[in-house]
Amino acid sequence: MLRDDDTPALGLTALNGQAYLALCDAVQGRYASADARAAATLGLAEESGWSTYEQLRPAYAAAAIAGLARGDWRAADRALAYGWAADVGGDEPVLVVALHAVQAQVAVASGRTRAATAALLDA
Repeated sequence: MLRDDDTPALGLTALNGQAYLALCDAVQGRYASADARAAATLGLAEESGWSTYEQLRPAYAAAAIAGLARGDWRAADRALAYGWAADVGGDEPVLVVALHAVQAQVAVASGRTRAATAALLDA
């Protein structure tokens, strides 16, 4: 598959790998790298029509974590919403738990303690 500029587009498996690398960056505290890798991965996924596939959830989680790290809980909340909507292909249990955990952190950051408790219980 080629993009408009004649460069090969990444397949869904490669995008999933890039999404997990973004999440690894976020978990290891490399927030700028996580944010950049997540944005690049999600941009390629959008171009390919795959942004709603569950394989992109790690990138959405990474974007949410990076948003929290820079104090932008609204961006983090938005990334989570896209992450939850990316359910084509099913649910990977580890990512569902991760999204709930990040959702709890976003809820705490925004002062929604009951929502945080609910997210942790769902996890």
